[in-house]
Amino acid sequence: MKDGYAGEIESQQIKVTAALEELVGKVIEGCREEVTLQPLTSALSSAIDLYNTQMRAIRSVLVPKLHS
Repeated sequence: MKDGYAGEIESQQIKVTAALEELVGKVIEGCREEVTLQPLTSALSSAIDLYNTQMRAIRSVLVPKLHS
């Protein structure tokens, strides 16, 4: 059970990292156009939201088990 949760957390972290790296890469290249950065910002925001949703779900299962 623990491996499944660890795998899910890692999967979500990979998605956040990929979205962040893509955005940072464009900024480092000097891109400042909103039309280019907005989709990347939205993708990062979505990845973070999904990560937070998954973490809440995992915590709701694991935390009660730690306290019992």
